Amino acid sequence: MIGPAMRLTQWLFLRLFGFTAFIATAAYWTQMPGLAGSHGIVPIAAQFAELTGGGFGPLEVPSLLWLSSSDFAIHLVCALSTLASIAVMLGLAPRLALFTLWLSWLSLVSVGEPFLSFQWDVLLVEAAFFSIFFAPGGWRSTWKTNAAPSTISRFLMAWLACKLTLESGIVKLASGDPSWTDLTALTYHWWTQPLPTWTSVYANALPLFVQKLMCLVTFACELIGPL
Repeated sequence: MIGPAMRLTQWLFLRLFGFTAFIATAAYWTQMPGLAGSHGIVPIAAQFAELTGGGFGPLEVPSLLWLSSSDFAIHLVCALSTLASIAVMLGLAPRLALFTLWLSWLSLVSVGEPFLSFQWDVLLVEAAFFSIFFAPGGWRSTWKTNAAPSTISRFLMAWLACKLTLESGIVKLASGDPSWTDLTALTYHWWTQPLPTWTSVYANALPLFVQKLMCLVTFACELIGPL
């Protein structure tokens, strides 16, 4: 029963990952002209001029946009990443689609600062790369006919998930912020998080010992759970 179960897991993961990637890539594409276009806040073309002047090249900053950093070229790379995400979601040539997603999104993230410099932007690059080995071959993916993913490819996906979670805990302690060591960080988190939700108002009103306990549970999940 391991084979069918793994095939179903593989099929479901790739559909959900493709959907997630589609949201990320399409959202950036719609905002790109105002963020990184020639008339944007931080034009990508201007970043390439600085990189060239600093002696950097494709080996240090991997990106297809070294070929051209025009608005048309940036739109083309955005289109590639978005269409590749749709292909992954639909199970069309999954390995080729994931390779295209990885290469095109890497090309944007490498020169997309400060708008594409967050943890989740890099995670999408890493997840797309490891998913190439996890995905089935062929031009059409169906869970009933796909070969189950190999042990190595499953290990790579699990390793990525553990690395992400473990690093999330390590970076908190490595920051040197005393609020993490005295477990009071959540008393600040509720009203300083980038995307606060309506529940944050109520979470912020919880007793201090509850918030410290929640912080301790966070460390347990992030530092002990992955191991």
